[in-house]
Amino acid sequence: MPHATRAWHITVSAFLQREGYETVQPGVKKSMWKVTIDGHRILLGAHTDNFVRACADRPVTRRFSKTFTRHIQRDLRRQRPPNEIMLMLGNPTGRSI
Repeated sequence: MPHATRAWHITVSAFLQREGYETVQPGVKKSMWKVTIDGHRILLGAHTDNFVRACADRPVTRRFSKTFTRHIQRDLRRQRPPNEIMLMLGNPTGRSI
């Protein structure tokens, strides 16, 4: 069984691949991805659980962020109890997400 960091990388990589992203080569150890959406390039870099994204078009960036967040929340719900998910997503109130 992979460590948590590796499992997270596998989850994120699978999502990005389904969304059409490709890894940036060479030499970045598959921790940087790129895609062009509506003529705008998005670059996404990752280290452990930190992400940096770059895109000149805010609507494209927002759309990516919403899709990414929905996917991660759905994935977490499959794997973790609801209270643990809320803590991970920064929802200490215990209300539904």
